[in-house]
Amino acid sequence: PLLPVARVRDRDDGFELSIAPGATITERFANGIVLCDDTLRYPGDPKLTARERDDLTRGRYFPRDAVAELVTAILPSLRKRIPLEIETDRIAGFSAGIIAKPLKIFSFY
Repeated sequence: PLLPVARVRDRDDGFELSIAPGATITERFANGIVLCDDTLRYPGDPKLTARERDDLTRGRYFPRDAVAELVTAILPSLRKRIPLEIETDRIAGFSAGIIAKPLKIFSFY
């Protein structure tokens, strides 16, 4: 399915999170199918709330003191629903372009 892509970019001393189309749509058909270059695709349901869709279409700014919320709540939730593109290397646990898998820490007592 064709889903939007969430992007995280550097902005000032914080980060901007936004969504963008997952591919360039060259034609839309009455049955809902879209043509992306030379591939027919059907739009997927990104399962975003109306507020998430509105906020992320405009772009949501996260100052440095809100990075914990971004990394521990927002990005993990989005990653379950739509692809993520991380365009910064300033977020621990994430690297530019891909999402790092969560680190599992075991404690033995």
